[in-house]
Amino acid sequence: MDKYAKIVVLSTLAEPKTLVDVSFLWFKNKGRLYQPANTKAIQKAVGAGFLKQNGKLYHANIERLLQQVMFGDDDKLARKYREALQRFYVRLGVYTQKVYLNDDVIRVLTRYDHQKADELDISLLFQLPFILRYLEYKDKETANIVIQMLHLEEYVKTIEKQEIQYYHILKEHKMMDALIETVDEILALLRKMQKKGLAVFEKNITIMKQLGG
Repeated sequence: MDKYAKIVVLSTLAEPKTLVDVSFLWFKNKGRLYQPANTKAIQKAVGAGFLKQNGKLYHANIERLLQQVMFGDDDKLARKYREALQRFYVRLGVYTQKVYLNDDVIRVLTRYDHQKADELDISLLFQLPFILRYLEYKDKETANIVIQMLHLEEYVKTIEKQEIQYYHILKEHKMMDALIETVDEILALLRKMQKKGLAVFEKNITIMKQLGG
């Protein structure tokens, strides 16, 4: 995916935005994304289904993006894992998109630097909350060391704050049980994938190391 199209995708995971809004957010220039080469790349992403367009508004197509999460393993566990991620981010999206994919999360991970955005693996973005919880489940002290090494302290604090901030959505939509069940299922699948030595698990850990520079 072209880096400018990816910036639009990252910026619209939680809510629709215009290209003017996205351009100003990243470049402090309202017209940057309207340059012909950039609009062409963005329209290509629309055509590929990674972005939805409604007039001037663009919105990342999370369901389509999750289909691209790197599952090199032709394995039943990996397929179940992707289906669980779909439930988490799509069916429970009224809560999960605001907590785990909003502007604050993208800002923490990229500092609105377009090069860092280009380097950010979208598949890792979707999986990062669960990988960190899985590591904490195995060994909290080791998990804390990993978080420090990868400079993810602010990310973790942001997520924790937003889980509380948007808790009212879970109550209003009566989604708490479904959320807990889905998270438990994803963590159980991660454990099973590690035991089987599936490449999808090892690749995630490798990408996390790269994230830390």
